[in-house]
Amino acid sequence: MSDISQNQRLLISKSAVLKQIPFSVATMWREIAAGRFPKPVPIAARRVAFFQDEIDAWLARRVVECDAKAAA
Repeated sequence: MSDISQNQRLLISKSAVLKQIPFSVATMWREIAAGRFPKPVPIAARRVAFFQDEIDAWLARRVVECDAKAAA
């Protein structure tokens, strides 16, 4: 994790995540359940959010994996 404290981490909505990641809602939840995507943080009874830095790190890992497969 980065040097940012928990208090300064940016929370983003599910819809903001889905604008960054071309997943359907069902695929996102399936990936979360499988442990392959960052888990959301409950912020209200029926509302969740995600930490932007965790989404960024997930994207960066996917790029590295894709580059490694292309190089092989």
